[in-house]
Amino acid sequence: MNICTGDYNELYGKLGKFMEVLLKHASNLDTILETISIPQHTLGVMAVLLVKLTTATLQNPADGHCLLAQVQDFIKHSNKEQVQLASNICKCLLSLNMISSTCWLIIDFC
Repeated sequence: MNICTGDYNELYGKLGKFMEVLLKHASNLDTILETISIPQHTLGVMAVLLVKLTTATLQNPADGHCLLAQVQDFIKHSNKEQVQLASNICKCLLSLNMISSTCWLIIDFC
């Protein structure tokens, strides 16, 4: 069974558009992360981190340290219920090649 079918079709369509918007505004992702609460907006923070992980070039070591700290903070403070709901969404994004397998491993770890 394809995980991107059924009652989730509309959600996946909107999620794809949301990810496109985040990609277009990648330079503002740190500002977004600074303004939203991880426990309250775990799904939104997860989406932002997925875009950051997918687009990261990490040519500057400081950027890599910052991104790692953001992921660790997410893991530490995320709302477990929201992470569990996100599992199917992330599987779909992975199957659509919208996120990398590395990103999926981090989410699966949560």
